[in-house]
Amino acid sequence: MSESIFSRYKLEKDFFRKKLFKILLGEYAKVIQRELKKKDQTLNFLMAEGNTYKDFLENELKYIKNFYKTLPKGDSFFERIYKENVNDFDFEDVTAKNLILTYKFRIEHLFLYDLDPDFKLIKNRVNIVFKRLVQSPDDLGRFNLQEGHVRDQFIQSIEMSSMGKFQKEKARILIERQSSYIINYINELFINYLTENLKQEKKLKEEILNRQKEVNLELERAKKIQENLLPKALPIQSGLKFYTKYLPMTSVGGDFYDIVDFRAQSFKKNSRDKIGVIIADVSGHGIPAAFIASMAKMSWKNSIERLYYPSLILNKINQQLLDITAGNFITIFIGVFEQSPASLESSAVGRFIFSSAGHPPPYVIRKNGKRDILESKGRLLGVFPDLKLEEKTVPYFSGDRFIFYTDGLLEARNNESRMMIDEETLFGYFHESGELSGEEATGFIIQKVSEFTGNKHPEDDITLLIVDVD
Repeated sequence: MSESIFSRYKLEKDFFRKKLFKILLGEYAKVIQRELKKKDQTLNFLMAEGNTYKDFLENELKYIKNFYKTLPKGDSFFERIYKENVNDFDFEDVTAKNLILTYKFRIEHLFLYDLDPDFKLIKNRVNIVFKRLVQSPDDLGRFNLQEGHVRDQFIQSIEMSSMGKFQKEKARILIERQSSYIINYINELFINYLTENLKQEKKLKEEILNRQKEVNLELERAKKIQENLLPKALPIQSGLKFYTKYLPMTSVGGDFYDIVDFRAQSFKKNSRDKIGVIIADVSGHGIPAAFIASMAKMSWKNSIERLYYPSLILNKINQQLLDITAGNFITIFIGVFEQSPASLESSAVGRFIFSSAGHPPPYVIRKNGKRDILESKGRLLGVFPDLKLEEKTVPYFSGDRFIFYTDGLLEARNNESRMMIDEETLFGYFHESGELSGEEATGFIIQKVSEFTGNKHPEDDITLLIVDVD
């Protein structure tokens, strides 16, 4: 077997050379290990020296093991560059022998630069030029730099230096005489530079990955908070039937709704025939929106027992949220279905008392086919101390249908035109669903909106609540 080429050179004490030498050996080891995985037919052919290609590879690898306790694994630097930039055919179609020859050449010449004592004259200029080169994206992307381009950079650098006339002339001669060494030296500097960049990039990616894991964990917690905001069960035997559809967007949003049966709570006297409904939408998404929604839900639960009237509850929620919304706001609609013998009309089942703080108005389909839109003035919560609320009352009758929703329905966009659903179109879907059962109606409305958008995932939470009066 032939003696390894490396035995002819001794390592210098220079830290950079030692470091670069080991980097090159590591890359060389990766290429050799890749070649050794090839078929025996490839590995057993005789080389000019008389030994097999496999013998040659193993001999080289044996020498490299003197510098590594554990040989580096994975793709070599050149292979990674290739895979990142060439997509027209597989890397296997490019023989790794060329890589081996490339690394052999670089390692063999690593210690030749200082053989000429005059090389020190231009060595500092080489480093200056290198620093200039790495600042150029075009040069950085070109791994093997063209000699003419680098020579021009050196000559320009020398002319701008403080060297004397004689030294400048001598430096120009050295550049011409040692141009191949200089180019190789620059390329080795690039190897070191890019290798360090890859390490930094890997470290940054690991940090980003760890941070992403933390964010995902926080989002999972926020989703659980959001899930807990929704009622676990809907009231039954109240003279009202409830049907809901909640479609969260990809990230955590701020929609929530709740239905409170006064008969199941220790509320005021004469409250046994009342049902409270709230539907809300916090601006933004993620943990802040989930936090504000949870605070609003808590305030709603605490307020409805004592205040009862929608406008009073909204004002109370606003007082408690005003200082913690941090730029977010929240829209809320609150209504109370009240069965009472003192109804507004003798044929009415009861009355619906409601108030809205900037929330989209519910849509009511009457049994006789007429429609009502329950509009009520009021400002957004979490922004203004005075909400300037209206509180209204309407009768409700057997066979009526109330449709509550969040603006995720109104903000649904067509995937091609990017146009949003207008209110008239959405109300048309509501009216078309009037003859369907409550469960069928929720599915129908969501399906129509999905068809409008092109069946893409919603860009905002969608909450739909239908209340049918028996």
